[in-house]
Amino acid sequence: QASARGLLARQLYARICAATAVQTAYRRHRERSRFLQMRCAALTLQAHFRGRQARIRVARIRSAILLQSVARMLTQRRHYLQLRSAALALQCAFRQRAARILTARIRAAVHIQKEVRRHLCSTRYQKLRRAALLAQALARGRRARRQMTDRRVVAARARVVRARKRATAEMQL
Repeated sequence: QASARGLLARQLYARICAATAVQTAYRRHRERSRFLQMRCAALTLQAHFRGRQARIRVARIRSAILLQSVARMLTQRRHYLQLRSAALALQCAFRQRAARILTARIRAAVHIQKEVRRHLCSTRYQKLRRAALLAQALARGRRARRQMTDRRVVAARARVVRARKRATAEMQL
């Protein structure tokens, strides 16, 4: 009986050990599955979290790049506007100088034209004046010669009249 009880005890013990081994394997499998699920879920959450953090960092970097770009654009625009303003000022000054030079040349040309016209008019006037004076002198000379001839004739007649008177006076004597 003792050996049968020992056998039964050993069999029971073997069954208990086998049940314990099966339970242990089942529990290990169940816990391993839970662990793997949790690990997969944790990895998924971590991936999503890291992805979100990366997107936030990328957005911040893009924002910083955009701000830097806008700042550079504003700086370059300010520089461009200063250069453009300086160029416009230079162009304006150059055009003013060119306009002053052109105005001075036009005034000089107008002055020269005025003087040439004045000289031509003066020369023409002097020629006309000389011609008029010559015509007047010729007319006066002609009139004077006529008057002289008339005076000579009158003087000659007067001499003739005096000579006749003398002659008649001498004859009467």
